Amino acid sequence: CALVDDGAGGLWCWGANGDGQVGVPDVGAAATRPVRVALDGATDLSATVDHTCAISDGEAWCWGRNDFGQAGNGEINVPQREPGRVVGLAANQVAVGAGDIVTCALDGEGAVRCFGSNYAGQLGVPAESTPGLVSAAPVLADRAPAGVLELLPGFATTCVRTAGEVYCWGLEGSEPAGVEPRLELAALVDPDGFAGAPGALCFIEAGRLRCVGDALRLGQGGPRTRLATTAVDGVDSAPSDLSMGFRFSCGVFPEPSFRALCWGDNRFGQLGQEDLEPRIGAVEVAFPERNPVLSVTAGYDHACATTQPFRDIVCWGRNNSGALGDGTTADRIGLVETGINVGSR
Repeated sequence: CALVDDGAGGLWCWGANGDGQVGVPDVGAAATRPVRVALDGATDLSATVDHTCAISDGEAWCWGRNDFGQAGNGEINVPQREPGRVVGLAANQVAVGAGDIVTCALDGEGAVRCFGSNYAGQLGVPAESTPGLVSAAPVLADRAPAGVLELLPGFATTCVRTAGEVYCWGLEGSEPAGVEPRLELAALVDPDGFAGAPGALCFIEAGRLRCVGDALRLGQGGPRTRLATTAVDGVDSAPSDLSMGFRFSCGVFPEPSFRALCWGDNRFGQLGQEDLEPRIGAVEVAFPERNPVLSVTAGYDHACATTQPFRDIVCWGRNNSGALGDGTTADRIGLVETGINVGSR
């Protein structure tokens, strides 16, 4: 999905729609071209594999899969096939984060509320406090610290960033992370931003990119886990944008020329190299004209970027559900245009 500066806060989505995550019911199982979603004025957007959420006029809206109540319609296992206002949240929301089976929202007073699965305590309250280990109603995340700036709910773990720390709660390894929020990232120094995916977390610390977790997502190959923070091979500066997909990651690096780098798995061409060869370390995405890149988003097995000078969205990688927005379901090892221009946003 993408927010487009068209004077009305336009929201466009494309790709798999089996659970209604595109937000336009009549496009069928997949939208191979971007379609406009009936929700104007969106200011924040978060999309995961099978549900999507946005903020509009201070209200949180979600649509898509809802087997654990993560779409926020107040029900369990009742899909939300078009945008629906989240039940139980005040109209003062400033950010929303859609995880695999949990969603969290941040309000203007700094409170974090989550809904969906809570089998590992990922809603920020003890699992036993939610009947059936789920909650279709937003619950105040007691484990969230003050001063939250970013939300990153995942599958069984939820993380948030403050001005100087990253806090996580839920499943850590094979055991619940306990009452206190904790992540084995000692002595974080003013992380400026972060991104995560099941099994890995990357953040900017003291002007450098640092990561922990699944080594393949960190561009280091092999089925192993890094328990200590480590640098990404081939990255020597801080990204201005950072995103993690399934076993691969991408970032935009202003120095020296706003280039996009990706690292990790490349079985579907998701590293943007016009081939399927594995890589160790980060590699630059092969934009034909080397246009400066403004932002990048890593999906499950594909990625999309917004480029200068016209702020066009281009995508690459796996396309079996139309995630590249080129009107087909053919995988692409090269870059393709979606036809979407985000304007001055």
